[in-house]
Amino acid sequence: MKLRSLLSAPFAIGLALGAASTVFGATLGSAVFSDVPSGAYYNQAVGTMYERGIIKGYPDGRFGPGDFVTRADVAVMMDRLRNDILGINPTPTPSSSSSRSSSSRSSSSSSSSSSSSSSLASVPDEGAFQFTVSGISIPESAKSVSISVKRIGDAEGDVTVKYTTTGSTATSGNDFTPTSGTLSFKDGETSKTITVTLKEDTAAEGVEKFSVVLSNPTGGAALNTPTTVVVSILDNEAPNSSSSSSSTSGGSSSSSSTSSNSAGSFGFSASTYSIEEDLGSLTVTVVRYGGTNGTAAVNYATSPGTASNSTKYTDTSGTLTFSAGETSKTFTVQVKDDVSIIGNKTINLALSSPTNGSVLGDPKNASIIVVDDEAAGATASGSFRFGNANYSGTEGQTLVVYISRFGDTNKTASVTYNLGGGIALSGTDYTLPPSGASATLTFAPGEETKVLLIPLIDDNASEPEESTFVNLSSPVNGVLGSVTSTTLKIQD
Repeated sequence: MKLRSLLSAPFAIGLALGAASTVFGATLGSAVFSDVPSGAYYNQAVGTMYERGIIKGYPDGRFGPGDFVTRADVAVMMDRLRNDILGINPTPTPSSSSSRSSSSRSSSSSSSSSSSSSSLASVPDEGAFQFTVSGISIPESAKSVSISVKRIGDAEGDVTVKYTTTGSTATSGNDFTPTSGTLSFKDGETSKTITVTLKEDTAAEGVEKFSVVLSNPTGGAALNTPTTVVVSILDNEAPNSSSSSSSTSGGSSSSSSTSSNSAGSFGFSASTYSIEEDLGSLTVTVVRYGGTNGTAAVNYATSPGTASNSTKYTDTSGTLTFSAGETSKTFTVQVKDDVSIIGNKTINLALSSPTNGSVLGDPKNASIIVVDDEAAGATASGSFRFGNANYSGTEGQTLVVYISRFGDTNKTASVTYNLGGGIALSGTDYTLPPSGASATLTFAPGEETKVLLIPLIDDNASEPEESTFVNLSSPVNGVLGSVTSTTLKIQD
């Protein structure tokens, strides 16, 4: 028996004796371990096994989805599983507390072994509420932002959960409309959307943030992390001299997301990208916002996350030089296909060393999820992506933007799009689709494609090419695919 091959992660992993530092109650692996992607097919299994005390992580908070296990590790895991089924708890697990030992463990030992081994200790039959992401970036020009709330677990009965917005650097009433309310879920219902209206202004303020928070579940339901999502509003005005802070000479680094003049800020078009490993390469977009005066440059580089540079992708680095008025540049990351079932892997992306008064904006760090196509099969939940990385048209035409769903399409699923940013402006250069600048698109079982129709306005003025962007986020019953950001180019 080739134990080393059979038990390569993510089937049986993270058995190191160290403990991940977390709090009791997390039931998704991504909420416990820093290297478990939220879209991984093994995410809930890892969380469940950690919650039951069957598997553990490393002392630094990693799980090691790609690490191999030894025969000794297997013996330890099987012994923990036996103890859990029989209700035996000889050694407290990292997620245990004295109250848990006396309550949930004793209750499981008094029930049948089948129920104690199949139920989630922290998720009641009525389910638990959580956001699908912990952060999202949105252009200031967008009219609103849509945020998905998921109900995990068995979803039995009618339940509710409250939500409210709270300002941070973004001001309630000035930068966004304060929003609060109650989401009502019927028996079996698992997904709802919160929409927050944004307010565009003409002040140069840099990136501003506010939060949306879940609270007060009813009907027996609970809360599960993340219960807070941070929304970053990307400013589209060039900052003035009074808006800068902490930039070093030459603009080589900055703790502020604005600059001391109109040279602008650099950031990735999304905080997370995803690509199926057999597609070969991924195009990553870097945007310049908040000012585009003069030529400026920024460095980019990849580094290993859980993906190995030698087997999963090829490291790349370089410099992107933006001319005056230019708002986006791209670079390509090559990924490598293999036949091993080793689960999804991650690649880190970073920007550095902006020049000529420009600074680093949000997000200056991002990640790429390399999706293991061998591990997909029956466990896959489908992925969302744009049909193309760029769409181009002339004034007076209508751009037809395709959003496609690949893989498993047997379930109802949804994904949110956000339109805006760049030089092209809504109402001046193009007309918003009927669903607006931001909306959640729901795919029925078997449905594979949605279309956004974006009319381009003929303004009879002679001008260079203008562009804006559309990004995908917050997938429900699916993951983000290889092209999650597309550029709309308007020709005069």
